Amino acid sequence: MTIIISIIILFLILYLNFSLKKNFWDASSLFLIENLFLVLVAFQFFFGEYQFEGSVFIWLDFVCLVFVLGTLAGNSIYIKIWQTTNTKDDSTIVIKQHTCNRRYYMFLATFICLGIIGALLQLFSYGFNLSSFRSVESFLAMNAKVASNRYSGSESSVSTFTQILLCFSYASPLLGGYLLSISKGKFRKMLCVLSLLPIVIIMLYTNTKVGFVASVFLIATGYIVGYQRNFATYPIISAKTIVLLIFGAMAFVAVLILVMSIRIGELSFQTLQVVVGKFMDYGFGEIKALDVWFANYNEGGHDMGYNTFMAVFNFIGIGTKKQGVYELLPGATSNVFTGYRGVIMDFGLIGGIIFYALLGLLSGIASSKIKYSQKSLFSMFFLMSVYFFNFHSLLISPWVYTSYILAFIICIFAAIISEKVSFAWV
Repeated sequence: MTIIISIIILFLILYLNFSLKKNFWDASSLFLIENLFLVLVAFQFFFGEYQFEGSVFIWLDFVCLVFVLGTLAGNSIYIKIWQTTNTKDDSTIVIKQHTCNRRYYMFLATFICLGIIGALLQLFSYGFNLSSFRSVESFLAMNAKVASNRYSGSESSVSTFTQILLCFSYASPLLGGYLLSISKGKFRKMLCVLSLLPIVIIMLYTNTKVGFVASVFLIATGYIVGYQRNFATYPIISAKTIVLLIFGAMAFVAVLILVMSIRIGELSFQTLQVVVGKFMDYGFGEIKALDVWFANYNEGGHDMGYNTFMAVFNFIGIGTKKQGVYELLPGATSNVFTGYRGVIMDFGLIGGIIFYALLGLLSGIASSKIKYSQKSLFSMFFLMSVYFFNFHSLLISPWVYTSYILAFIICIFAAIISEKVSFAWV
């Protein structure tokens, strides 16, 4: 009953948000849609099999509400500041497109190449070579061995140089998504789509699906925020857009199911049936796992950001990230608990709500600055980080992984050089 009430509340918040903003692409709208979709599908899939305790969904309703209110407050605050610093003659929005010059595309092509080189070096470090792709049998054997070693913790280590190159596998889709929002011509658009190639190669021989999911989130993040920066509005939802989104979602699911089938080491109809069931557990089991964990959660000491920003804490020598991050709990079907578990463990129930309120406030300010100001480069990347954090938190906080943080830093420097901006032009 609690989860049904929560779903109704989420619908009401979504309606309120849309009635005020009139679009589905801003950070708060997508945040609401993704959470509502995940809860609905999880409830449908586990209905009759698992009895949700449900308290965490009420907390999630508060999180969604304060995030929406935070974005509205942020928008209002920046507009008032902007109006007080501009004359009446300058009080209208001047849309000036940020042209994507050749330097941007040179960086993108370089990132793709470096990502592919990193992927191949990682492949070679596992003791395989390109001949492993010559037949289906050798490919399946390679994939099964690498995946088995990875899950057992006996995965071969790679050099620091290779790890740095692998970061470009994530930098390329972020930059590719940004350029896709303004690219004209088939060649440039194709180059933007090819930004996913390095992570696809990695996924084929390591079976790491999270990296591919994250790359799709990155290219979507780059496109949405890039469109907003370049056109001072959000992408138009047309019939063509809806069709592309549907086909894109179908292709996304098909790729994940194919990779999971490869993990088993056999491609057959029987395998497909097994994989579809596992896919539902893999894709939506985190809501069930979060409910199981929250039902036994006791408010105690807080980790003050460690679980949400684990990569940063590890970098400064506080703690070490372990394989899988969290252990599988009795009654759960996944050891993935969404990013909300980390936020609650770090800041508590009330602190977690405050965290999302501040995140919404800052994203609202950044969004308005992108719309009203030409000095918006860092605001753009901050807003990208919020989109990506919200997307990836359906699984776990992205800032658990150093690779994502380095990918953002790489893209920031590429943008600074491409636009020849000073640090005052932010």
